[in-house]
Amino acid sequence: MRHMWDRPDGLLEVEAPAVPRGCTNKAAKRVEDDSMRDSPSSYFAYTPGMTTTIKVTNDVRDRLKAQATRAHRTLGEHLAHLADLADREGRFEAMRQAIAITAPEAMESYSNEVAGWEQLDRD
Repeated sequence: MRHMWDRPDGLLEVEAPAVPRGCTNKAAKRVEDDSMRDSPSSYFAYTPGMTTTIKVTNDVRDRLKAQATRAHRTLGEHLAHLADLADREGRFEAMRQAIAITAPEAMESYSNEVAGWEQLDRD
């Protein structure tokens, strides 16, 4: 895997699949669907490991590089890790919202079921 470098203009080079502007290939636009990456009709089948440039301030770039270095990751790996953390937080927030709107009767039923399983666990 190649390492990232900083540029004097404050841009980061990030190893990531990039979809060119104006690309109409639907498979190329479905970044979240990993099964499409190996499809012969996929843009990704022909362009593994392309890089893209993202604009960030020098301060943010330096902070990200320092964090990545401390974690023994490349900058691209670190950005992927941060994206994973944000996705995880989104899932937990959705769960918190679902719990908040759950009917009291359903919560009581859940609590009773949990108590029953915990009692079995203690025996």
